[in-house]
Amino acid sequence: MSDIFTEVDDAVKQEKLEKFWKDNGNLIIGVVILIIVGTAAMNGWLYYKRAHFEKQTEAFLAAIQEDDLTAAYEARKDELKGLHAQMLLIRAGEDALGLDEPEKAIGYFQTAAEAQDVDPFFRDFARLKYARALMAVKTESEDGAESQQAGQNILNYLDKMAADHNNPWYNQANFLSAQVAAYHMNNDELALRHLSNIQKSKISQPALTKAINAMESVINYRAAKKAVAAGDSQ
Repeated sequence: MSDIFTEVDDAVKQEKLEKFWKDNGNLIIGVVILIIVGTAAMNGWLYYKRAHFEKQTEAFLAAIQEDDLTAAYEARKDELKGLHAQMLLIRAGEDALGLDEPEKAIGYFQTAAEAQDVDPFFRDFARLKYARALMAVKTESEDGAESQQAGQNILNYLDKMAADHNNPWYNQANFLSAQVAAYHMNNDELALRHLSNIQKSKISQPALTKAINAMESVINYRAAKKAVAAGDSQ
């Protein structure tokens, strides 16, 4: 008797399954096809991206092997895109500085700093390079009020990075700002504020800590010298 009920139960289940397939079979097949097509398309896109990245990397590696990186960039600037173009721009800027062509270096660094098709990490790295080149050229080639204004322009340029605790270049931006303030604007108070920002970040960077200590020593020496001079004048 139990076998009869089992057979009836199986038949009911079979009928329900057939009805479900009849009602939803086309939808299920469509979903499966979409998954297969989507997977194939994704694999094709990934293959294209990988092949494109490899081609760009080969062009970049070939470029940096050349003796004149500025010429290498000019020859490949329409070929290289994104990160590869960014890194070649930075290398070309460094090469231009080495060849005593600071204005050309500033131009390369500025182009890299303004790129929108790269990761912000690399773009901000280029901005630091640009600001450092400006500091070396503009503030040292100008005197008085013009040097002060050039220094202030650099501080304004670095301000966003130097104020963003989450920026990976936060400490470097503050240290560069401190250098501009202390050595090119004679504003030791502002320089110390930027150094304090680094110390408060509690990020362990031994080389940077050593540089901070050296700068603080210079600032303290200047302060002591001014105090002595002020005392003598009285």
